[in-house]
This record gives sequence, structure tokens and C-alpha cells, in this order.
Amino acid sequence: MTIDTCVENVSGALLKFLVASTLNCLPRNDPRPPIPATIHDEIRQKNRMRKQWQITRDPGLRAEINRLKISVIHRLN
Repeated sequence: MTIDTCVENVSGALLKFLVASTLNCLPRNDPRPPIPATIHDEIRQKNRMRKQWQITRDPGLRAEINRLKISVIHRLN
């Protein structure tokens, strides 16, 4: 057996195992309505503030993040 055939066998086996182990995701049956731009902006602001809080650990910043989080939850519901 040559090296080329061995490489082809190993590559084929790896591809077969990859296909077998990959999950097939099905599309949602209940499409969700699009989120308004204002709520997207609030979510982006909250995420930016959270990143800043992770660096500074400022308690005032954390309180503002919590306020934004509650606001986003209420507006989405």
C-alpha cells in the first residue's frame, strides 16, 4: 500500500466521522418577530457598559447595567 492510498483512507474516514458527528439544525417553526432598533440600541449599550464594568468594577456602572437589563426585559415582553 502506498502512502497516497493511506492518506486517502484516513482523510475519507475523518470526513465520514465529521459528517456523522455534526448535528443538523432545523429551522424554527415559530419565527420570532424582529426586535425594534431602539431595543437593539439598548442591548448594545448594555453590552458595552458590561464590558466596561468588567474592567473597572464600578458599582454605579453595575447599577446602570441592571437598570438597562430590566428595561430591555420589560420592553421585549
